[in-house]
Amino acid sequence: MQPFKFFVITDTHYFAKSLSAKGKPYEEFMDFEQKCFAETPYINDAVFDYLAKQTQTDTILIAGDLSFNGEKASHEEFVQLLNKLKDAGKDVYVVTAGHDMEQNPFEYTEEGRQAVEGVGFFDLYDYYKDFGYDKAISFYRENLSYVAQLTEGLRLLVLCNDSEERKNIAYTDELLAWAKEQMDKAKADGQMMIAMEHYPVLPGQPVLTLIPDARQKESKKLYTLLADNGVHLIFTGHMHNQSINYIDTEKGNRLYDITTGAIIADPAFIRHVSITDGRAEIKSI
Repeated sequence: MQPFKFFVITDTHYFAKSLSAKGKPYEEFMDFEQKCFAETPYINDAVFDYLAKQTQTDTILIAGDLSFNGEKASHEEFVQLLNKLKDAGKDVYVVTAGHDMEQNPFEYTEEGRQAVEGVGFFDLYDYYKDFGYDKAISFYRENLSYVAQLTEGLRLLVLCNDSEERKNIAYTDELLAWAKEQMDKAKADGQMMIAMEHYPVLPGQPVLTLIPDARQKESKKLYTLLADNGVHLIFTGHMHNQSINYIDTEKGNRLYDITTGAIIADPAFIRHVSITDGRAEIKSI
């Protein structure tokens, strides 16, 4: 496989410029909010402008929580940003996550918190079909998961652990069987395979083992399946932290979990990844 480079960003949490984020109730909300809110579209504008101008790679992975809280207006505006990357010649691969599906989305006006229109889980396909799903060589629609050929010799397995009914679920046996089939096909075709999902598979720091929502449910089942079937890198987000961890399975196979910080929170990082002869070099920007 020829050297291949790509960017990874995550947790863009885009909040539409057409929605409102102001007033005393908004300020009180922000006293306890870890991520930026009103500023998110402008931060995204700057990051996407940076990515569009980069010449070392045309591939960008975005690991979930694309919108602030599933607002329809936020998805509509965020797709416009993605289209600017596409117009600049970039190939974008997304996975959606819990903050992208309707869960009482809101805005803040001078009068207080107001409900706004949201987006259902399967509606997300229509918004993001041109950013990964359209390139799928295999697509698992029930969970909006897919496999794409990034370049000759390298495939991407994208896993979404949401469903129409609820978010952040343990993967079903059916989805895991589909993933196993895709890994078998990659090996048979002589392809290296890497993975992306929103939730970390491994806790970023030891204290995060105490937080149930800090990682993929039934993560041992997933990391064992991946590592024992030739997938040794997974790119994740969700926890708004910056970490690289690894674990060895009972069979002695290793999985690295590369978690990237949110661009609209602290630490605000993106990753630049270069894969050469099965070795990954990962830089933080």
